Amino acid sequence: MKLFTFDYPHLDIDWISFHIQDLTDPKTIASNLSKYFIPHVLMDDVPSIGFHGFKKRYKVSICQYRGSRGYWVGTKIIFSGKDAAYFYKLVKTQRFDWDLLKFNQHSLNLGRIDLCLCNSNHSNYTSKSFDEFLVDSRNKIQNYTTTRHIRLQDFPNGKILKVNRRNNSVHYRVYRKDEQTRFEIEFKHRQTK
Repeated sequence: MKLFTFDYPHLDIDWISFHIQDLTDPKTIASNLSKYFIPHVLMDDVPSIGFHGFKKRYKVSICQYRGSRGYWVGTKIIFSGKDAAYFYKLVKTQRFDWDLLKFNQHSLNLGRIDLCLCNSNHSNYTSKSFDEFLVDSRNKIQNYTTTRHIRLQDFPNGKILKVNRRNNSVHYRVYRKDEQTRFEIEFKHRQTK
């Protein structure tokens, strides 16, 4: 498996998900991944199987879809936030056993990966200056790219700049969270191939 490295200060893996087409029994996956993570199993987005008594710090969500409500049939394995960063660290240091995710007649595909770059805001950085930065960024994107879907939205904590629709293969977001500016990029569909 070819592994890309994301070694850059303040750049984090924020989400990694895998899809397994037509695999409808998540218990085996949950049992296999319990070597590293506390599994949370959901059936059609409803919590189903609980694993208790584990002394692990990191979690994995295993979502099984049975085709109800017209949705895809298969299983998603989702690592988010610090759990995604930990999974990536295991893979990068070759401490993750990929055989745990091999299933007869079912192939594992990378479904989505999110990267996040966080910068601390300076003490003289105000909401007004951040909003001006977002407006200026939106204008530059509009003037220098062919991207058509660019939105600047108001949220309780301030503005957020979104580039492309959420269901596009590449989706960008820029916003403030706590005392940081977060630059996020989400890859899925053909971009993960």
